[in-house]
Amino acid sequence: MTGTRTPQLHIRAAGEHDLGAILALYAQPEMDGASTTPERAREVFREIARTPGYTLYVGESDGNVVATFALMIMPNIGHCATPAGVLEDIAVAPACQGQGIGRALVAEAMRLCALAGCYKLTLSSNMRRAAAHAFYERLGFERHGYSLRIDIPQRG
Repeated sequence: MTGTRTPQLHIRAAGEHDLGAILALYAQPEMDGASTTPERAREVFREIARTPGYTLYVGESDGNVVATFALMIMPNIGHCATPAGVLEDIAVAPACQGQGIGRALVAEAMRLCALAGCYKLTLSSNMRRAAAHAFYERLGFERHGYSLRIDIPQRG
């Protein structure tokens, strides 16, 4: 896969060597500091790599990783056995926000879903992120139904 190119951005599947930059993107305050240790990130990255239809992507500008997202293309028995896409963990470096990078990430996810024959692409966003919601709505996403959540108690 060659990925999507804009004058300043190249989107590609992430490699294990990208994990340091990805962790930095997830550690920013807008992402609630939701990062993990490098060791755990390597374990999870390897698990993602073994999961069919699940890919972690990065966006590079001038040789630097400046953005990331995860895309799961799920097989689906419902909806006439048409797959569905789930977009997660979109992050853009603060210094690069407002330059069309987020728009390019979503466009690439939509392109990949179209190639896979998905009937929809969904994402969820924390209710307090009004600016993110407005951004997604400008890209054509519509509020649909409810996103419900329950925190699972952690053992250990």
